[in-house]
Amino acid sequence: MFEDVNDDSDNQSINYIPNALVVFGAGMDGVDIMRRRYPELLDRAMELSPLHNIKKCLPTTLWLCGTADELYEQNKNFVNLMINEGNDVTFVTYEGMEHGIPNYGSHPNKSYNDTTLKIDDFLKTIGFV
Repeated sequence: MFEDVNDDSDNQSINYIPNALVVFGAGMDGVDIMRRRYPELLDRAMELSPLHNIKKCLPTTLWLCGTADELYEQNKNFVNLMINEGNDVTFVTYEGMEHGIPNYGSHPNKSYNDTTLKIDDFLKTIGFV
């Protein structure tokens, strides 16, 4: 999403863009994140915030998020905006699950097992497995 955010030592001849993504409930509002956790970057927050830089740029993506995740609404909003821009994103929700839905050992591994199967199916569908 951010072609202009590179370190001077980065080798620009290398294609760094992934062929696919699997995302588990992520913080997409960089302004909120910078305000709370990295105030020294607040002046660059809009520039570094995925939520504030919506465009067609993601590879095929599987996005997994629990509905009880404190970031759920932010994730849902981001995914919808990205889909509206033409990105191929599948948004899978887990009713009542909090942040960290696939953590092994939580919720008798129900969400861990389900996310593992969904990722496997996703990777098969796009020809990676």
